Amino acid sequence: MRGSIKLLYTLSFLVFASSPIIGQDANNLALDATVKDQDGGKLVGASVSLIQDGTLVNKVSTGKNGRFDLLLDFGHEYIIEVSKSGFVTKKMYVNTMKVPDDEQAWGYEYGGFTVDLFKQINGVDFEILNKPVAKIYYDPNVQNFDYDKAYTKEIKAQLDELIEEYKENIKREEEMAKQLEQDYALALKDAEIAMNDGDLLLAQENYLAASSIKPDEKLPKDKLVEIERKISENANKDDRYMAILADADQLFGTEQFSEAKAKYSEASQLKPSEQYPKTRMAECDKQGAALAAKLKAEEEKTAKDKAYNDELAKADNEFTQKNYQNAKTYYQNAIGLKPSEKYPKDQLAMIEVKIKEATELAAKDKQLAELTERYKSQIAKADAAFSSGNWVNAKSGYEAAKAIKDDETYPDAQLAIIEARITEEAGAKAEADRLKKLESDYRLLIATADKDFEKKNYEVSKSGYEKALGLKDESYPKQRIEEIDALLAEKLAAEQSKKAQEEVDAQYNALIASGDNAFKSQNYSSAKSDYEKALALKDELYPKSQLEKVAGLQADLERENEYKKFIDQADKEFAEAKYQVAKASYNQALSVKPNDKYANNRLAEIDQKLTALASEEERLAQQQELDEKYGSAITVADEAFRAENYSEAIESYQTAKALKPKEKYPQDQIEKSNQLALEKELLVQAAEKEKEIQARYDEKIKQADYELSSHELEKARETYNLAAGIKPDQDYPKKQLELITKLLAEKKAREAELAAEAEASKKEQEIHTQFLALIKDADAFMDQEDYLNAQRKYQAATALKADEEYPKTQLKEIDQLLKEKKFAADLEAKKRTEYNNALAEGNNAIHDKDWEKAKTAFRRASSVLPDEQLPKDKLKEVDDLEARHKQELIDAEFRQLLSDADGS
Repeated sequence: MRGSIKLLYTLSFLVFASSPIIGQDANNLALDATVKDQDGGKLVGASVSLIQDGTLVNKVSTGKNGRFDLLLDFGHEYIIEVSKSGFVTKKMYVNTMKVPDDEQAWGYEYGGFTVDLFKQINGVDFEILNKPVAKIYYDPNVQNFDYDKAYTKEIKAQLDELIEEYKENIKREEEMAKQLEQDYALALKDAEIAMNDGDLLLAQENYLAASSIKPDEKLPKDKLVEIERKISENANKDDRYMAILADADQLFGTEQFSEAKAKYSEASQLKPSEQYPKTRMAECDKQGAALAAKLKAEEEKTAKDKAYNDELAKADNEFTQKNYQNAKTYYQNAIGLKPSEKYPKDQLAMIEVKIKEATELAAKDKQLAELTERYKSQIAKADAAFSSGNWVNAKSGYEAAKAIKDDETYPDAQLAIIEARITEEAGAKAEADRLKKLESDYRLLIATADKDFEKKNYEVSKSGYEKALGLKDESYPKQRIEEIDALLAEKLAAEQSKKAQEEVDAQYNALIASGDNAFKSQNYSSAKSDYEKALALKDELYPKSQLEKVAGLQADLERENEYKKFIDQADKEFAEAKYQVAKASYNQALSVKPNDKYANNRLAEIDQKLTALASEEERLAQQQELDEKYGSAITVADEAFRAENYSEAIESYQTAKALKPKEKYPQDQIEKSNQLALEKELLVQAAEKEKEIQARYDEKIKQADYELSSHELEKARETYNLAAGIKPDQDYPKKQLELITKLLAEKKAREAELAAEAEASKKEQEIHTQFLALIKDADAFMDQEDYLNAQRKYQAATALKADEEYPKTQLKEIDQLLKEKKFAADLEAKKRTEYNNALAEGNNAIHDKDWEKAKTAFRRASSVLPDEQLPKDKLKEVDDLEARHKQELIDAEFRQLLSDADGS
């Protein structure tokens, strides 16, 4: 068994790490993980579904430790779906195909990672989680399972955005809850203060506000009951007096003087010393008498008007019914009641005209009735003949009716129908024969095409269905043609995809081989070009690593060449005693290698020479000769070094070193030459080793080719595997192994073909059953407006049948509904804040007795949330408080006037 993969890959949603994995049998991939929430808590009872090639094959639940284990067979594509109620589902894609047969026997382990599930909250778009959060596949380059780095990089940015949005929504919900908690606490505090101050109405307002914030809390409701009880208990005589006066004044204002007098009397009994109700009682008597006289006069006028209007109504009714003599009598009665009215006189004149017109019309009606009776008689005869299908008699009858009343359209319409029926009956038999033959031909074509389809003769079958479709536009041949087109397209696409991948792999391997050869030959420019082209084809680690090496070697080589150029120039100038010029050249060398000891020593030496130049002419001449010899030796050595003749170069550098033992350059070059000579020798040895490997490889390939040509497939497979082990980068043995696998499988495939077809049919039926069950569950969730669960079910249905449009349409609708739901939630939160602010403003205005401001605030609250009853109750309460306040002012003024009067 292969060891667990150690993979350092961390994201906020998924963490891979190496760890001991469950024991497992060979020929599968063992996978395990732990499911946690966003706070790191392990999730118990999370559902883990294993979907193999689109079919659910296993389903497990996490235990107390939040862990799950799965075994994945080789040669399949899997979706691992992790879900739990109240959380957002996550998926992971695992591809176990393309694992070499000889490696499958060992099995693999992969896991030790954590799946973090987001809690489901409103306002967050979790659409990205419809895709897998990670993709895992077998990588032949590392001969192990690995994750898709490009996909990971792509999805990480999107998941980072999701996490930020998730955090913001969590924060916003917490802030909203905190604000509501603060509002609730403030309302309770204000209510308690008002209760302590004895302001029961203000306390009632604040407890109502607190109850609207937290409807389930018991405290505000209990306090409201207590306030109602206290208000009832504390109602005093003044309150009752003012309430009775308010009722009395209202009755007085509506001229209900007897009822108002009774209320004033009741108020006077409560406060006998008050003059106002007594004065009002006298006013009630006076105003009541005036009102009674006025009502009597109005009653008399009303009675006369009623009698007049009644006579007119009777007259108008008789006139409408054309009973002109009766109408005439009633209009004359109305004139007797109101002789000056013009309307009844005009109606009498019109009645005379109507009576004359009626006499003339009666004569015309009689003549028309006789004509109509003859017409109806002819139509009845013609209709009877028409009903019995006697077209000749019917036609004769309708023509006779037409002669009587030429303006009637019915006879013409019936005559046209008769002509059409005659024509119809003539062609009906021919059409029936044609349709019968068409149906027979159609059924024959369909039966023949079905047989060809079952035999998988798709092209021939398609032609038959197309011919059948040409005869009848039926859905069955269309469906069959679509199935055939899909099967043919799928076959073509598979062939094209395989061919394209093989071409890419061949180009990539050729470029890598070319680049490696150039690299070994130190042809770095060519190697760089080949590696870059290979990387463009496949994003693999090896060409990236080689490009980094090439870049480093090129930079080192360029830097060394530039430094050597400056040093050679400086040494030449130094040897020629051109010390100032040489000094400049050594400084240029230091710009390439700032800490170079040789150049620094040379500069120090030049400075010494320049200082002592005047007094040491003879020594300098000797030194010049020594320098020339030294320089000559260095020049010879450098030329040999550049020509890679390292033994000659070492010899010349040793001569130069003997001339100037203190010079570092010859020793450095000797060491460098030794190193390069060693590397050159190693390259030669490597080439020889490569040649040996190639020879072994060629021998195995030759042997395997012979075994394959001799149909010794098992031996050939073993030998090709040995060749692949010698040179893993070669495609030929892999292709031959694929060929052998194919040849071995063909026989087995032929034997299993009938069984496979039956299994495929069964599998298709199972998928269809699962699909229908998922659609049923999803539709039920849609009916319950549980859109997230519905979305998950529709997604599962789409995974089973990707060509079905219904779940895709439903998913689009869910996306729109979730967006609308988020918008509605945001709008509701905004409205609720505006509503609470308006209530608070209204309550403050009541406290300040600013009635208009309070009404404006409560109207605004009611307009923001029209269904809330509280603002409406508050508006009524403000009206009551304002009326009471005005009355208190009036009473105060009244009492002041009485006081002033008593004082005078």
